[in-house]
Amino acid sequence: MENLKSKKMSAGITLIALVVTIIVLLLLAGISIQMLTGDNGILQIATEAKIETEKSQIIENAQVDVLGQQTENNGNNITKKQLTTILNKYFKNVKEADIPDEISSSSDVELTTKDEKYKIMLSKVYSGKFHITSDKDGFSVDKGVNKPQLSSGMIPIKYNASSEKWIVCSENDNEWYNYIGNDIEEFKWANIMLSDGTYKQADAEIGTVVDDDQLGSMFVWIPRYAYAIKEYKVGKNAEGTIQNITDVTFLVSNSNKDKDGNSYETDYNSDIVTEGDSTPKIVHPGFTFGNSNLTGIWVAKFEASMEENNNDTASNNDVTNKTVKILPGKAGWRYIKIGNAFTECFNIKSSSKYGINDTADTHLTKNIEWGAIVYLAASQYGMTPLSNVSKITGSSNYRSNLNQSTTGNITGIFDLNGGAWEFVAAFFDNGVSSLSTNGKSIYFPYNQLDNNYEKYWDKYTVGNDEKENGSTLWNAGYSQDNNLRIRQSVDDRYNNAKSKKGDAFYEVMKYHEYSYYGYSTTGTLTWLLYTLDSSTSSGRGKTIYNFDQANIGFYDRAFMGRGENSNTSATTGVFACSGGNGKDVSWDGFRPIIVVE
Repeated sequence: MENLKSKKMSAGITLIALVVTIIVLLLLAGISIQMLTGDNGILQIATEAKIETEKSQIIENAQVDVLGQQTENNGNNITKKQLTTILNKYFKNVKEADIPDEISSSSDVELTTKDEKYKIMLSKVYSGKFHITSDKDGFSVDKGVNKPQLSSGMIPIKYNASSEKWIVCSENDNEWYNYIGNDIEEFKWANIMLSDGTYKQADAEIGTVVDDDQLGSMFVWIPRYAYAIKEYKVGKNAEGTIQNITDVTFLVSNSNKDKDGNSYETDYNSDIVTEGDSTPKIVHPGFTFGNSNLTGIWVAKFEASMEENNNDTASNNDVTNKTVKILPGKAGWRYIKIGNAFTECFNIKSSSKYGINDTADTHLTKNIEWGAIVYLAASQYGMTPLSNVSKITGSSNYRSNLNQSTTGNITGIFDLNGGAWEFVAAFFDNGVSSLSTNGKSIYFPYNQLDNNYEKYWDKYTVGNDEKENGSTLWNAGYSQDNNLRIRQSVDDRYNNAKSKKGDAFYEVMKYHEYSYYGYSTTGTLTWLLYTLDSSTSSGRGKTIYNFDQANIGFYDRAFMGRGENSNTSATTGVFACSGGNGKDVSWDGFRPIIVVE
């Protein structure tokens, strides 16, 4: 017993001695108790290091899983759904809806580990954008574009080349459209007909063969996209081919992002783009309508014609009680003022004949929408069409004039080149009286656009001299001083248009490669080009692309026409533009647009 007690005392003394020895050694080594156990002590640092190691291991494991998923996606970005699945292996209750569209330090999410020990920011695991691998908000992953958005009264149709007939199809028919192709054999733009033909939407059965005389008014879908001009202000001349003037990327739903999550701006600074370089790629502004971002627009397949007898006179045609038709092989509706053309397009949505409901809007093609059409035609996914040299929509037989289509085949849009000069809803805001007389006082009271119609018209500004003295200059007769001032006013129109993107106007012209009106020594209105003296030689400005006519106009020419007419085929083209007064003449026609919001 004494022995055991003695051993215990000996052990106790040894332990105390050991602790004292350690403390003495630490003191001798210069390490205090505070340094060992304090807030920043060795033990605390060791603990924190252990925590960071464990957190880093969780982050690394999650990152490895993300990398593995990206590899399975053939190098594409991961989807939100895939990331959510991975995160839930390491963190608690991660919901797809809580993950932002783009992850960065400024848009981050705090995650809690499974054991609730740690908080880790999502950007530590993954930062960046997402890849779309399933249909989302009207975007078709399989087709790579937004699905055509339908309203009541619209009947999807596809073309059977063997039978040369249109056939009613389902909106899910895989053969209805294909925008991302490599050549004209693969391009297939979606077509619909309205319920103003033989068939109504309610009774048009899938598979029904539709003869041309049974067709309702035809429209073609243009999906939302971003564009860049590939060689800015550098001329090309190859109509009837895939020109690749523009580089197009289709966007997801009504967003500014593509399927890989890349985001695009809505404007760029023209002054910083060097001639020959590509412009920055931006969202095409033609897909913004008022305050709405659109997934796409429906464009009339042909120039407008009328259901009633068309005797091609102003007394017959410059009215608003006729019925618009969009069909091939018809006399184009001309001899109509721009204001009445706007009214005819505007009234389509309210007419029971077409079957369109209140979710759709119809209007005269805006200049920015014209740009959206022709920029797609001039891209890698379309063809710049040849000229329709007749006054008949689609020429005499559109099936045999496929080089006049934006796809080089029957699914595209016709009559953009030639046919008629087409009125577009665009004007130069100079206060000239023709704004209200030809544009109608209901839309332009006191020669100013009514605020209720702002979203339907593209407004272009003019210089102060034109705004304040345009009438005097227009009527003053020939003088070099007048021509200098008119020249400056045209320059002002040109330079002020720089702020507009996507309208195939300023972007397709080169400074001084355009024409302007002045007076000759005989007092007759003439074209003056590259001159400020008394020359009476005639000339017409050209666009950079395909040398289409480019006339900016002055004062009385407050409205705008596009595409040229069949009488001047040498200067026709989808980029052609001309200032006009909006009168009811034999060479001006129009084309409606349908927007489904």
